[in-house]
Order: sequence, then structure tokens, then C-alpha cells
Amino acid sequence: MPIKQQIRQFLDKYPQVKYVAVGLIAFLCGLLVGRCGSGNHSFTYHKLSVNEVLDSFVTVMPQGSQMVARFTDDRHALYYLNSGHLMKFNAASKMLEEVDLTQLNSEAEVFFDDREDVQGIQQAQLTPDKESIILSVVTAKPSNNDEEVPLKRYRLNTKTMNLFEVEPEPVKKKVVRRDTTKVVTPQDQPTVEEQPATEPVAAPEKPKEESPKEPPPAGTETVIVPAQ
Repeated sequence: MPIKQQIRQFLDKYPQVKYVAVGLIAFLCGLLVGRCGSGNHSFTYHKLSVNEVLDSFVTVMPQGSQMVARFTDDRHALYYLNSGHLMKFNAASKMLEEVDLTQLNSEAEVFFDDREDVQGIQQAQLTPDKESIILSVVTAKPSNNDEEVPLKRYRLNTKTMNLFEVEPEPVKKKVVRRDTTKVVTPQDQPTVEEQPATEPVAAPEKPKEESPKEPPPAGTETVIVPAQ
């Protein structure tokens, strides 16, 4: 029996040997290509930039996710919020991980329960300096009778990954200007008995106007007779 036919029968009887042989051949080819590339010939390939990696990741983000921040500098990361969880994708390591606030700060309070509608991180907003992310976090299970949700605010530094609690902003009260006029209360008002009796004041009489004297008729003389 020819040797070629014997080899074929052997491979048909033991098919796993076939896969081992294919892997060995691929390894030898890769080794030869590596040696050829180490000489005068070189092989180049296109390396994706940080922007391209992040663009590719955005296309596969879960539906309903809210993008929080995108950094193409030395942080090379993308943050997004999904169902109360803050996620971070590293474009350099191609790794996706959840930002655990309790690991960053042991005193951080976060309430997680996927069965509840209100849980985890409710809001995440990038600061104007693009260095930190302000997080509004649910700290306890909301009561059915309580309309307000227990929240705390934290600041996440995306460069150092330090987490600090942020004090709530003081409520601004409207300035009420007091009236300078004195308010008279019922106690301050005098009663009828306490009020002094006053006499009516008569209005001053107007002087009577004298009627104008008629001038003497023309052609007459006025004679003044001395008193005797």
C-alpha cells in the first residue's frame, strides 16, 4: 500500500491528529514570518487612535445609557451612566469596569437594589473645568410615604480617582424688607373712654369787603368845612 494512502487512513482513524498538525504548521509559518520581518523587510499595521477606539465603543453602548464624560488625553476613558451604575471604559486597555464608590471612599453611602426604580447614582454631571464628575447618589431605600429621596452629592476626580462628599448648596432666602412705619396694634389703639373730648374749632370769619365808592359827578366841587 502506498505511503500516502496509509497516512490518509491514519488521519481518518485519528482526526485529532489532523488539528494538531494544522496548528503546528501555523506556528511554523508564524515563526518564519517573524524571522523574515526582523531582517530588511518590515510589516506595518494600522493602530487605532484613542478617538477611534472610543467611537467604536459608543456604537455598542447599552441602550438607554447616558454619556457623562469622554477624555482623549492621558485619561483616555469614557464614562457613562446606566440604570444607576457609573461605568468606565478604558481606551488603552480596552477594559470596561464599574466605578465602585465604596472602594474609592469607604465612607461613601450608596443604595443599590435592581428591583427598585430609584437606586444607585441618579445624576452625573461633568464640572466646567472637565476635571471632576458631580454625582447625586441615593443613600437609602426611599419610603413609600416619603416623597423626598435621601440623596448625597459626591465629587469624583477623574485624574486622581479620589472621591469626596460635597456639602449641599445653601438655600437662598429672599430678603424681606421691614416697613419703617409703625404698625398700630389693637392694644395700642385708644378706647372711646380714653379719647379726650375736643371742642369744635370755629372757622375764622372772613373780613367783609367794602363796596367801592362811586366817584362824584363831573362839574362838582368838594367843600371841606372845618369843625367848630
